[in-house]
Amino acid sequence: MNIIHNELPAEKNYSHVVLDIEMFNQQDGKLHRPTGKFACLSLKFNGDDNVYQINSAGYIQKVMDFIRDIPIWILQKATYDLRHLRRWAAIPRHFVWDTLLVEKVMWGGYYVSFSLKDMARRYLGIQMDKSARDAFSSENIMSEDMKHYAAYDAVITEEVYFRQRDNISNPLRAVYTQVDEPMIWAVLDFQPVHIDVAGWEKLADEGEQRGKAIEAEIGVNVYSPKQVLSFVNSRLPKELQITSTGEEVLSSLPPDPMIDKILEARMWRKASSTYGHKWLASNVEEDGNVYADWNITGAETGRMSCSSSNLQQIPSRKIHEYRDLFTAPKGMNMIIADVAQQEPRITAYLSHDKNLRKVFQEGRDIHLEVTRAVFHDDTIEKSDPRRSSHGKPINLGITYGMSARGLAGRIGVTEEEAQKFIDSYFQRFPGVQRYIITQRQLASKYGWVSTPYGRKIWLNPYDQSFENNAINAPIQGGASDMTKVWVTKLWQMCHDDGMTFPVGMVIHDELVLYVWQEDTHTYLNLLKRAFDEAVQQVFPGDVPFAYDVSVGSKWSDKK
Repeated sequence: MNIIHNELPAEKNYSHVVLDIEMFNQQDGKLHRPTGKFACLSLKFNGDDNVYQINSAGYIQKVMDFIRDIPIWILQKATYDLRHLRRWAAIPRHFVWDTLLVEKVMWGGYYVSFSLKDMARRYLGIQMDKSARDAFSSENIMSEDMKHYAAYDAVITEEVYFRQRDNISNPLRAVYTQVDEPMIWAVLDFQPVHIDVAGWEKLADEGEQRGKAIEAEIGVNVYSPKQVLSFVNSRLPKELQITSTGEEVLSSLPPDPMIDKILEARMWRKASSTYGHKWLASNVEEDGNVYADWNITGAETGRMSCSSSNLQQIPSRKIHEYRDLFTAPKGMNMIIADVAQQEPRITAYLSHDKNLRKVFQEGRDIHLEVTRAVFHDDTIEKSDPRRSSHGKPINLGITYGMSARGLAGRIGVTEEEAQKFIDSYFQRFPGVQRYIITQRQLASKYGWVSTPYGRKIWLNPYDQSFENNAINAPIQGGASDMTKVWVTKLWQMCHDDGMTFPVGMVIHDELVLYVWQEDTHTYLNLLKRAFDEAVQQVFPGDVPFAYDVSVGSKWSDKK
C-alpha cells in the first residue's frame, strides 16, 4: 500500500472515492458539535492502488472541489466525517454510500455490530488491528503507524463497499437510497435543542426532594427489594402475593394508592438521578443548547436513536415538567407535529382489513371503535372511561402480539375475560388476525420480515418475543420509514427554497421544529406538503394518514 501525502491524482475520471477522516482529541460525547484537531483525510479512488492522505485542513476545500463530480462518495458513518469536513469546506449534497447504514439495511437484526472491524471480518476474513486508533486520543502528530492505520481503513472500506454493492438486493438498495441516505443530509442540518437551564436545576433539586418525601411518608426505602416486598405483600391477599418488585409487576397489581406512591417515589428519584445536575453538566453547553448525536438507524426496525444526550427518553407522560423546560429561543416558536394513531393505520394498511380501513376512511376514533367491538355495544361514547382503560390498550396490545395473559395484567381483568376481548376484536377485524397468522408463518419460514417499503428486519428465533416481533416489527419499521421520508422531504423543500431546515428532534413519530415566529405559517405549509408526499411514497392507497400539530413556546405545549 503506497501512501501519497498532500497530493491528488492527475485525473478525475473516477466512479467512486472513499473518504475517511481522523481527528486528534475528538470528544466522543460531542459528535453533533464536533471538536478536536484535524489529523488527516485518507482518500482511495477506484482503480488507483495509491491512498492519498491529506494532512492539512487548509487543503480540504481543494479536495472537495476535486471530488465534486465523482458519482459515489463512500464513507463509514458518514455523518461523523461530513460533519467534521464541513468545518473547513463547503460540502455539496452528494450521493453517499455509507457502509455502516447499508450494512444495517442488509442485516439489521441479524448482526449486533456494524463497525468496520466487524465487517472486515465478515466479508474479508480479516482481523483488523485497531490499536493505533488510541494514539489519536493522546497525540497531536501523526506517526508512521498512525498514517498506515488511517490509510488501511480507507482500503478496507472500499473492499467492504464492493461486497455490499454486489450483494444488496434491489428492494434493499431502494430502502437505502430513498429512505436512509437522504437522512444523512437532514441530520447534518438538525437544529440544536434549547433548554431552560435555571428551571432544570430547580427541577433536579425538587425531584430528589419529592422522592425522599414520599419515602418518608410511607416509611419504605423504595430501592430496597426486601422492604418493598414486605410492604406490598402486607397489602395484598394471599393469592396475589408477589416475589418481584419491578415496575411492571407493581403496575399490574390492583389499584392501591400506597403502592402507587412507591412507583411515584422511584420515578422522581430516577429522573433526578438520570436528568439532574450531572446531565446538565455533560450535555448542555454554555449557549443553553443540547447538541445531540442522532443515529439514522438505531434499531433493527430502522428507527432512529439518539445519544449524548438521548432526547428520546426524556420523561414525558408521568413527569411532564421536563418538557416544560425545552423552550423556544426568543423570537421563535416550536412546532410539534405528531402522526395520529400511526401504528393502527399501518395495521389497517398491512392487514387489508375492510372494517379497520373504513374506520380511518370515515374519520372515526379507532380506540372508540375497538371499545364498542369488545363490549358489543355501538352506543358507547368517546367520553366513556372504557375507551382509555380497555379500548386503547387492547388495540395497541394486539398489534404487539400480546397474549390473553399479558392483556389481562395490563387492563386488570381475568385471563378468560381478556381472551373474550381478543376474540371480539378479531370478529370485528378478521383481516388483522389473518395478518398476525401470516406474519408468524413468514418469520418462521424465512427468519425475517419486511416493512411495507421493503426494509428487511431479521428476527432471532430463540427470542421469546420472536412471534410478537414478527407482527410488530413491520408496523414499527413502516412508521420509521414514513417518518424519515417526511423529514427528508421537508429538508429538500427547505433546501430548494433557500430556507433554514428547522427540525431539532425526531421522537419516533413526532417532529419538533424551531422556527422564527414570522415564518411559522410558511413552515406549517411545508410540513403539510412534506407529510402528504411521504404518505404517498411509503403508504400509497386508500388508508388515510394524519398528524396533529401544535405551536407554542415549549415542548409541553403539544396538545
